[in-house]
Amino acid sequence: MPEHRILIAEDEALLRETLARCLRDAGHAVTAVADGDAAHAALTGGQFDLLLTDLKMPGRSGLELVQALPELSPGTIAIVITGFATIATAVEVMKAGAFDYLTKPLVNSEVMLLVARALDRRREDRTLALYRRTAGEGAPLIGDCPAIAALRAAAARAAASDATVLITGESGTGKEVVANLLHRAGPRAASPLVAVNCAALPEHLLESELFGHVRGAFIGASEDKPGLLELADGGAIFLDEIGEMSPSLQARLLRVLEDRSFRRVGGTRQLTVDVRFLAATNRDLAAAVAGGSFRADLFYRLNVVNLTLPPLRERGNDILLLADHCLRGLAHRYRRPATALTAEARTALLAWRWPGNVRELFNCLERALVLAPPGDLTATALGLAPAAPATAAPVAIDCAVPFKTARHQVVAAFEQRYLAMLISACDGNISEAARRVGLSRLAMRDKLARYQIPIRDQS
Repeated sequence: MPEHRILIAEDEALLRETLARCLRDAGHAVTAVADGDAAHAALTGGQFDLLLTDLKMPGRSGLELVQALPELSPGTIAIVITGFATIATAVEVMKAGAFDYLTKPLVNSEVMLLVARALDRRREDRTLALYRRTAGEGAPLIGDCPAIAALRAAAARAAASDATVLITGESGTGKEVVANLLHRAGPRAASPLVAVNCAALPEHLLESELFGHVRGAFIGASEDKPGLLELADGGAIFLDEIGEMSPSLQARLLRVLEDRSFRRVGGTRQLTVDVRFLAATNRDLAAAVAGGSFRADLFYRLNVVNLTLPPLRERGNDILLLADHCLRGLAHRYRRPATALTAEARTALLAWRWPGNVRELFNCLERALVLAPPGDLTATALGLAPAAPATAAPVAIDCAVPFKTARHQVVAAFEQRYLAMLISACDGNISEAARRVGLSRLAMRDKLARYQIPIRDQS
């Protein structure tokens, strides 16, 4: 099965064929058309993951196609190709909703790298869209446990202001969902919310993405390019995984937070923007400040309003509310009959610790719905069935040996059976098994090797 569906709209035949061949060789299903009207018709007739479109071509322009995507093909990511690049053009297509743009002549390696980044964003958007559908656009914070009720009330108050918000919590708890809620309910809702993952890019690329660059700033900078801060002007910017930002970039960001001014990489002109800052991290930034890896002044600038998402394991029956919402959304997405959870499955959901939090819960339910036979989902279908009781005969106790020796034999037999059941429950994942029982990964690996318990290859 092709990895993704890509539509190319380009009137230059040689370029169109070259792009199509490269993308097909990468495993994608490609439709290539020669003008904007044909692209419009293709988007009307089918769903695509990515639109790669020329800016100027016969019929509708690339800009018109990008503007029409929310209605024609919601969720499709757009990359615009242009031979007439200017800063004004770039800002226009990006504000219309394009992921990025490329300037002719194209370099195949740059095209493929940008396509890969765009498709990564597409996958992230699908996950977030599923969460929103299952949780409901108007109330994405599903749950009624005390921590979520307090968070919902605090978020409503914070949304009405223009204050900087730091959202904290373990990975997978829904920090981006809270950021979107804050923006949609706030005074800047009509303007864009621009998201950037600070952990996803090397330092020099992240700096260029945030602040933009001028022509000649570094090798490959063939033109001036606006950064995400400029594209968020009038709206908000969401800095995800802010705790992973390098010290030098922390210093640059601090200046923007103080007076909303900055320079592009390699530039001399001071630019100003009107943006609201939302940030998120799964790290303890106060501890990072104490350890010297995060600037104290930046922490205090970001931590104006702090919203902390509790881990799923501490939310009690919220797990079942989220699971039911998720299953309704998944049944609609996959055109399946409404699916329920058996009593055993519901008990298993409540008993699991959910190290991946809400993201793990959604993935667990989606996998089960896709693979399980029709009918209510069981704990076995979810992969959460309790381990079968050990059937081995009790260890024989030899009274002819010293007490300490006999005790060692019994303990060793118990450890072997216990560890075999544990590693099976963790699907061979040593790190997860070690975390559950409070051992280091190295100690867990040594014990498994001692008892010759097979594990999943994790090299």
